[in-house]
Amino acid sequence: MNRKTCPSCFLSVTILVCIIASLLIAGCVAPPKTIPPSPAATTTVTASKATAVPTIITSFNQYSNSRYGFSIDYPDDWQKNELNKLETEIPWTRYDVVEFYSPSFVRCNTERTDCVNVRSEVKIEVDPNPVSTELDTFFVKDVARITTGNYVEITRRDSLFKLSGDKAYRLDYNLRSDKEDIKVLSAYTIQNGKGYIITFHAHAPVRNERINQFEQYYNDVMTMFGSFKANAGNYKTI
Repeated sequence: MNRKTCPSCFLSVTILVCIIASLLIAGCVAPPKTIPPSPAATTTVTASKATAVPTIITSFNQYSNSRYGFSIDYPDDWQKNELNKLETEIPWTRYDVVEFYSPSFVRCNTERTDCVNVRSEVKIEVDPNPVSTELDTFFVKDVARITTGNYVEITRRDSLFKLSGDKAYRLDYNLRSDKEDIKVLSAYTIQNGKGYIITFHAHAPVRNERINQFEQYYNDVMTMFGSFKANAGNYKTI
């Protein structure tokens, strides 16, 4: 038997193929979707976060003295000691006004038979009637006094220092004795006709001592120096 060709069937298939092709071209039939990889198959590298180092913030109190016309901030764990007395060992009219003492630690000899409390100090001195109101003269005279009869090693002189926004001189030195060394940092300024001296001193470490109070309190002391203000309204009487 000969197979007969069905024209209508061929025509239907042709039309169907043309319709599908037209739909694909027009975008009506979406192509197969690309399946993204599963989250488990994806490796994500995340930079590790650095552990934050805790910052110790020092709280400060303010001390003010209307008699000598100044104010200064000091750490709230330091002890304040008002003096307001004339210095008898200095041939000028200089007054010890106030001292601030740091927390202390115990220092003992090797046998631990003799122990003392060691602490640092910031002291403010005021000369209400300086011999000269020229800062250079005021500073040089005191350096001469300090270095006379004492074993002093000057480690720094800074003429660009500031106190209360005004010109000041900074002097760093080591004061040595048979028993120990003391590190000293002083700042000098003359404002409103008065001479001001702020001095920080700390005992140098001995033997295998790990506590270095000069380094430990240096930043806080610089904050103290930076907070110093001479009151412009406190005028010298003439």
